Amino acid sequence: MTAVLTAAVVVLTVLTAICLLMLSAVVRRLRAIEERLGGPEATLPEVGTAIADFHAVDLGATSLGRSDVEDGTVLFVMPGCGPCAELLASLAERPVGALTAFVAGDAADEATQELTRKVGAVAGRVAVVAEGGEVTAAFGGVSSFPTVLRIADGVVAAAGRSVDAVAPALVAA
Repeated sequence: MTAVLTAAVVVLTVLTAICLLMLSAVVRRLRAIEERLGGPEATLPEVGTAIADFHAVDLGATSLGRSDVEDGTVLFVMPGCGPCAELLASLAERPVGALTAFVAGDAADEATQELTRKVGAVAGRVAVVAEGGEVTAAFGGVSSFPTVLRIADGVVAAAGRSVDAVAPALVAA
């Protein structure tokens, strides 16, 4: 009986050691990935990036291009993005000035359509665009959401995750 218990303790000790080694390897890998990405701000377009030409169509079937956003605030959101939903909820609680929004997703998708309706309640112009497509590339490669950009003279003047941080004058007190 003692031999069986001793063997069980040895097996459990070995398995525990293996699990700890695997866990430390996973943690090292995650830290390496985090360092390579440079944290959440690394995915924002850089200040000073010139906006490239693009073409989109807003919900009113009106053409939307670079000249329409050369001076203003631009918002990028996508369906399934928790921080995007929080941002939209905070914007819905208070008046917001001129805001152009791009919803990255498939226009035929129900989640994208629902998000587009919510965005339409807080933004002056809204267009559904492909994630990683022409429009997100034109703004310096927007790849994380939400992204809020203040554009001045066709150049990214500020980039962040909230309208308050990027364009505080836009949000009414």
